[in-house]
Amino acid sequence: MARWQQGRFKMKLDHRWKAKPGHQIFIAQRGAIRLDIPRTWVVIPEKTSYKMCDRQPPDDECTLEVSYMVLPDADLTGLTVSMMLRDVTDNQHQKTETWRGEIVEEKRGEMEMAQLATRWIDPSQNREACSHIALARRRGIQALLTYDYWLDDAKQFGPVWITIMETLRVAEWVTPDGRPAPAPALPNEAFYDFKLASEMSRAKGRA
Repeated sequence: MARWQQGRFKMKLDHRWKAKPGHQIFIAQRGAIRLDIPRTWVVIPEKTSYKMCDRQPPDDECTLEVSYMVLPDADLTGLTVSMMLRDVTDNQHQKTETWRGEIVEEKRGEMEMAQLATRWIDPSQNREACSHIALARRRGIQALLTYDYWLDDAKQFGPVWITIMETLRVAEWVTPDGRPAPAPALPNEAFYDFKLASEMSRAKGRA
């Protein structure tokens, strides 16, 4: 991952950013990954990934972790995202797993995506948790997302995962004001990671 910088920028009146109401846009490397998360969530940069939590740890009850990699220039037609996700998850069964769904694959334009849901018991708290994992691929970029929350909080955090999947974009390069841009050469320190939050009406009102 590139270095992390955080700042505030005044949006142009004709910017193209638009988040789902009550949400903010997370975007890494100017479009390698883009998705909507709740407006109040915090973003924590890690060495090789980004964590997004409902509250600052250790008080968080829900955690999304996202990362991406640049794929080699090779024909991956015969290696589907479902196959890759199965290879990853088959070797990562929780010993206390109570339920495992089926891998669901989706193609959205050029993006291929597969996801899986499981439930398991956290032995340290004797409490059942829900986990989601998704793998998405488009134009040489592959994104991995994991999402965990307590089963008790499923009504609150379950719909957030649906929004994340609905708004997920991979390798859709943009300028800082949200317009289409040429693909950067990744990895590249010149293209720092940044987070932008906007609801169109509010952003225009502040401009």
